[in-house]
Amino acid sequence: MAKNAVVELAFVPHDGGTARAAGIVLRFVDPQDFYVAEADAIAGSVRLLRVVNGERRLIADRAARLIAGKAHTLKIAAVDENFSVSLDGETLLEVHDAALAAAGRFGVASRADSQTRFGDLFITVLD
Repeated sequence: MAKNAVVELAFVPHDGGTARAAGIVLRFVDPQDFYVAEADAIAGSVRLLRVVNGERRLIADRAARLIAGKAHTLKIAAVDENFSVSLDGETLLEVHDAALAAAGRFGVASRADSQTRFGDLFITVLD
């Protein structure tokens, strides 16, 4: 468990009618409270969301070119209330959010009917 970390995930979005998503979960305290950085090939975006008391809230999003069948790398750096999210080495989001300040666990996420192949997950704890 950690509060501050850099997390990087390799993934390939393949198929899905509703979503072709891959995400990194961080500061996971329980299924009701966590952050997720998500890339979705159908939506053509990268976004940072927070889930507090089970309620999903968009913090920030930005258009991004994601290609089904192509390998991509999603990365998030979280230091206190500062978050930086990048896709394939390009920083797309830099935001502040203090809603979830506690240390938590990390993981991968997908959504809806996504068929995503996940590669390596690298976690560098900064605490």
